[in-house]
Amino acid sequence: PFLDENGKEVESQKVYVGGLGPTVTEEHLFAIFSQFGQLEKVSMQMDPATNTSRGYAFLSFRDPKEANLAIQTMANQVIAGRPIKTGWANQSSSIPGIPITTSDQFPADGDVRRQKAFAVLGQLIGASSEASVNATSLSATASKAIDAAMGMGQAEKRESATNATANSAASAAAVSSHSASVPTVAEARASLAATVAVQKSAVASAAVTAALAPSVPTTLIGGAEQPSCHLLVYNMYDKDEETEPGWEKDIKEEFIEEVSKFGKVLQATVMHQEPGGKIYATFETIESAKACAENLAGRWFDKRQLRVDFVNESDLPSTHTEMNETNTDAGS
Repeated sequence: PFLDENGKEVESQKVYVGGLGPTVTEEHLFAIFSQFGQLEKVSMQMDPATNTSRGYAFLSFRDPKEANLAIQTMANQVIAGRPIKTGWANQSSSIPGIPITTSDQFPADGDVRRQKAFAVLGQLIGASSEASVNATSLSATASKAIDAAMGMGQAEKRESATNATANSAASAAAVSSHSASVPTVAEARASLAATVAVQKSAVASAAVTAALAPSVPTTLIGGAEQPSCHLLVYNMYDKDEETEPGWEKDIKEEFIEEVSKFGKVLQATVMHQEPGGKIYATFETIESAKACAENLAGRWFDKRQLRVDFVNESDLPSTHTEMNETNTDAGS
């Protein structure tokens, strides 16, 4: 759940992306749309009989403002030779008692996020002179749409479109030399290039370095300024995709085996009845917890990006603390 401006827990409505060509994958969509904000999941709808894409997908953003920015920016943009459609999906809440919400607002740094998305899109199709022209057009078009949604004046629109055009042209000229900076883009570009038949050419530029630099891990670590022995890891699994009896025990064992290399794990609790793929973990020392958080945050597991929060002992669920006390007593 996401806390709105009133401190109320809400769930962001999913984003619908349609008009996708058969070669577009979840990795392509992740590479582009994750630039708009915290993209927790991409679900490509597949035909079970042919195991091919049905041409549309649903995206789960944590913040509805970020979802709205993605919708407004990417509407009618071309991916793999086809203009895509974007909008709010029809859905019911996956969390009882938590309302679904949309937004007509944008993040404060929306323009920076748009430029990152355009840079990645240019990178997918190859940073040739043709791609530079396309990226310029994309940026100007998206700027006008977003400016209109935000009710900006004509003078502000012209200034915004001009700045966006200049910035995105510089970005498109440099993205090829920084392909490793964005997760999954290298693979995405390789498969997409065969479809669009665009040849790559690289022109080094420092202008895009900041835009495409890997996110500092601490941006995906909550409470890093006051670390503790207790962690909450998000997106380790999708409970709706787990069908085997006792699957949560298997996930717990695998998790402990993975993170024990950072230090002794006193307790791990899989919150298998809640959404979000959450696991609470308590380490013997703060140093071990910090090492684990820095290693896991930002990593991708089965197309889900991991996020980690340090939590206080008072915020731990009762199931975790009770089991921790049992383990402590048994070891004494």
